[in-house]
Amino acid sequence: MIQVLVLDMSNIMSVDTSGIVALEELHGELVTRGIQLAIANPRWKVLNKLEAAKFLDKLGKGWIFLTAGDAVDARVNTMSNC
Repeated sequence: MIQVLVLDMSNIMSVDTSGIVALEELHGELVTRGIQLAIANPRWKVLNKLEAAKFLDKLGKGWIFLTAGDAVDARVNTMSNC
């Protein structure tokens, strides 16, 4: 069963309103399925826009990572501590 979807944003230089709406829809769909969304390697410009749109508040603390590997490692470590 999928527990976390890691979205690697390393190639995304900016995000507009429609991109943020798409992320919100994706996040909402994942939540209804019991899947957490993690964002890996976002650019500062992207992070600033996501913060301004309050998307990071919806995502929750601890779900932004420097690399996709960090996101996977964090999930594996969480599972091994349970």
